[in-house]
Amino acid sequence: MIGGISLGVVDHTRGEGAFSYLFQRSGWGQGYATEALRALVRFGFEELALTRLADSCDVRNSASARVMEKCGFHCEREQNGERFYALTAEEWQEIVQHESL
Repeated sequence: MIGGISLGVVDHTRGEGAFSYLFQRSGWGQGYATEALRALVRFGFEELALTRLADSCDVRNSASARVMEKCGFHCEREQNGERFYALTAEEWQEIVQHESL
């Protein structure tokens, strides 16, 4: 096993989810995290009908930040050495429509 990714619903009323991923060093830089996160985002929005997904990473972890950015997430804020990223269902729909063109 080279790593894993998880998704949890943190607010059922508002449809908000949070995710996390962790990969062994041998799997870094090969696209596994990006591929896994894209599948998780699709599942969260299409199957679970979530309205928002979020995660954070250490400000020094530029690789993790880049994975989220490649999947459409935007940085909402930086606080106490953490960057907080989010993506809404509406933003994701725009990405999907753009990719279909």
